[in-house]
Parts: sequence; C-alpha cells; structure tokens
Amino acid sequence: MSTTCLNQANTSSEQVIRRLYQVTNAHNQGFEAQILALLQMGLERFNLDIAILSRIQGNDYVVQYCVTPEAVELKAGDRFTLDTTYCGITCEAQAPVALEYIGKHDMYARHPAYKAFGLESYIGMPIRLNGELYGTLNFSSPAPYPRHFQEIDIDAVQLMASWIEVELIRRQQEEQLNKLNQKLKRLANYDSLTEIPNRRGMYKKLKKSMRHRAPRSNMKKKYSRKKGPVSAKKVSYDGINFASGLEKYMYMALRKAKIAALYEGETFELQQAFDFPFESYERTGNGKGEFINRGNKKILNIKYTPDFVGKHFIIETKGRANESFPMRWKLFKKYIAENKLEPFTLYKPQNQKECDMVVELILERQKKTLGSNT
Repeated sequence: MSTTCLNQANTSSEQVIRRLYQVTNAHNQGFEAQILALLQMGLERFNLDIAILSRIQGNDYVVQYCVTPEAVELKAGDRFTLDTTYCGITCEAQAPVALEYIGKHDMYARHPAYKAFGLESYIGMPIRLNGELYGTLNFSSPAPYPRHFQEIDIDAVQLMASWIEVELIRRQQEEQLNKLNQKLKRLANYDSLTEIPNRRGMYKKLKKSMRHRAPRSNMKKKYSRKKGPVSAKKVSYDGINFASGLEKYMYMALRKAKIAALYEGETFELQQAFDFPFESYERTGNGKGEFINRGNKKILNIKYTPDFVGKHFIIETKGRANESFPMRWKLFKKYIAENKLEPFTLYKPQNQKECDMVVELILERQKKTLGSNT
C-alpha cells in the first residue's frame, strides 16, 4: 500500500473510532436508533449501499435492522434461507469475509445469493452472543468494490461487531435482571401456593388505593354545589334493589367468587331508645324547621344494617358516605367489641378495585381456615 493510501486508511480508521464513540454513547436515543446509526456509519465508511444486522435462527436468515436505498425492497422481519445469502459463507467461516468482485470469482459467481440478488461486493462479520452464533453484521452493494478490502477495513467491521456483541449481552443481562426482580417482587407480595396477595401485598395495594383517593379539598369543590347529604344512584339487579352501583358490583363479585353473603340480611341495634326528660332547643336532625324546644320526649333507637353479612365477615360499601355514617360505623365497632360477638372481619371498600381486594382477602382467609381444619 502506498504512503498516500496508508494515510487515507489511518484517517478513515480514526473517523470510524470517533463516529463509533459518538454512536455508542448516545444511550438516550435507544438501542434501535444506535444500531441504525451504526449501519449508516458503516455504509459511509465502506461507500457501500446496503447494511444489515441479521439474526440467524436455525437455517433462517432474519433481517433485524437494515439501511438500504429506496429502490431496494428490504425491511426488518424479512426472512431468507441462510444458504442463499453471502452470510451463509460468513457463518460457515466463523470469521470476517470480504469479497470485492463476486462476478469474477470462480467459486462465488455460482453462489445462489449472486444469482438471486446480483450483489457484487460484500463484507461481513459473525455476531456471537455468549459463545453462540447470533447473526451477522454485513455491508454490500450491486457494484464491484473499487479496491481490495484491506486489514484496516476488517478491523473497522470487527470494531462495530464487537460493540453490538457487548450491547446485546448487556441488554440480555438487563432483561434477565428485570425478570428476576419481578419474580422476587411477586414472591414478596403473593402467596406461592394460592397466588393470592399476602399481608404485605394487600397492605401495598390498600396504601396505593388510598393515595389515589381525591383530596378532601377537591371533594369539597366537586360536591359543594349540592347541599344536604350526598345520595348514590339506586340500581336494580337480580331482583334486588341496591342503594348504589357499588353495592351491585360487590354483590356480583361475591357471587362470581361463590362467597355466601346476605344483602342487608341483619340489623343491629347500636343504641336503645330512651326518654330524654330535659328541654333541648334545636332544629330537626337535618337542620330544618324552627328553632324550638324538641326535648322532653322519647329518643328513637340507633340501628345499623350492613350491606353484606357472611360467615365471619361484614362488608359495608361506601363510595360516598353521608354525614351520619362515620359515627354510626364507630358505634357499630363498639357494639361488636362490647357484646363479644363471633369474630368478624370488617371491610369498607370505597371503589370497585377495593371490592375486588375484599374478595381476594375473604378467599385467602377461607383457604387458610380450610387448611387448618384438615
């Protein structure tokens, strides 16, 4: 090689290294953009027309990424038989292959790829992943190459192939790590036998659900135009008149899971009626009427009817609670504790997601009870 040619080759090699550094450090662009930039860089470096990163699957040659002229009908996903491509030669050699004028080559002029595609020049390099053949990086053109491929050309394609191999390994390890993390996360939050969320998993779900609740200030803004208690829309289903759509959803979820529960099947007397012997100047309970003495009379008892009562559980669905419910709910808890009733687990879901979580919790408890009895 003459001094002039050598200087040009060295300059070209330096440009490849600089361009490769720029491409490989553009992590924010993503793997696909980096590969396409790398292929474009190779085309400019070798002054060829077609660049391909392929995947070898058995005897199939699959185009993963490619850069081609508009006239060439080739796209990602296209498949060819490996033996009908020049990359078959590269894979068989397990080394770089460079061909400058295939039509004048005694052996390769009869190759199926030359007959099918008419490509005169080609330079390719095997890509290996964990010691196994992954695919090829190759550049080609229907025109003969104007000079012999030099060692510096082989070095350039090897350098590009080496980065691809390292990046593929990194992506594979990253994917394996993500899968392992997902598996560990699931083991930490789900029972391995029943596939039902464990205590930690349910706590995280409930915590997440509570975070998504609307702030109190937003609730005030949303419903400030309506004075008086908030009433849900009543719905009918399966011959039952539900006080809200959320009650209907809870009923359907319990029925689907085959969990026995009565809708408004039991009423509890939280406080008995009593005589109030003193004067009490006030309006009626809803704030209406005249401000007059409403004492010296019998005060009615306070009752509470849960939405659903089942074996060892009570469910109260409250998408929108009225003003009196929080106090009634506290009295009910006090009533259960003081009267030493059978152990009850209370659930108060406020949306459909929490209704589904209630079903999961009940099923998990039932399985544990069944297991302890066997």
